[in-house]
Amino acid sequence: PGVIIDYRGVDAVPSARADYALLIERLAERLHAAGKSLAVRVEAPRQISAENWDTLGYDWPALAASADTLIVPAPVDPRAYQANGEMAALLDWSTSQVERRKLQFELPSQSVERAGNYLLMKGYQESLQPLLSEVKAESTENGPEVALTLDNPRFLNHVTWDENTGMYFYSYVDDQGFERTVYIENAASVAHKLNMLDGYNVRDAGLIVHPANDTDPNI
Repeated sequence: PGVIIDYRGVDAVPSARADYALLIERLAERLHAAGKSLAVRVEAPRQISAENWDTLGYDWPALAASADTLIVPAPVDPRAYQANGEMAALLDWSTSQVERRKLQFELPSQSVERAGNYLLMKGYQESLQPLLSEVKAESTENGPEVALTLDNPRFLNHVTWDENTGMYFYSYVDDQGFERTVYIENAASVAHKLNMLDGYNVRDAGLIVHPANDTDPNI
């Protein structure tokens, strides 16, 4: 049993960072004295160079020194999980700041639709809807048999496995004529992310569940 602290919006100034770290230190002392654990969730850091990250109002080493677990939100952009991509850089840096046994990465379990520079989070069934809505049934010359087809000029490619991101994806043109790419989060893509963590000996992970529980049932 234990407590998870998810306090957001800590000011990114030295005094606020120190005050929050002190608060966590004192809370950890009381919880540990009562035989309970403490996990602290931080906000997603921002990459400022190839080797450095801005952790905003959260002093990761100080927080991890007191807490049992530091929960780190992982990137939601599927392209971050390419080899030598953003996630690899975050793992390199995180494991240099915090003991691996204390790190827990909060992984996305939702699919993502990319439209230009915008990322839209979608549920599993929702991400498949553009495909399902284009299935057409046609009677054949031989009788009541039905032929199903996914042929549609709006689709730029069929559902394809991307080895780089470890996800299935497809692209289509929306009603306004803009290209959209849908990355489908399923059990295989989550396994790809877990394998990345395992490569850094980070064994703790959690999943962000879709609000309507619209997640691949195989996860």
